[in-house]
Amino acid sequence: MFGKMIDLAFEIVLPIAFGIIIGYILKNAYSNNCFVLIGFFIGIVIAAFRFYRFMKKHQTQLKSKKAKKKVLI
Repeated sequence: MFGKMIDLAFEIVLPIAFGIIIGYILKNAYSNNCFVLIGFFIGIVIAAFRFYRFMKKHQTQLKSKKAKKKVLI
């Protein structure tokens, strides 16, 4: 269970961090501060989609475990 929490943290943090980093690189290249903000929001959107996909996968795994327990009992 602890491993799944770490996976979930990476699913949320990494897209946001990469969005900010890419925005910062574009800010330095084009001298415009709006790229950092755009990168941040794109990172949040990607993190939300990845969170949804992670939870959906986790939910199907949980349902399959419950189904296996019912078969064994």
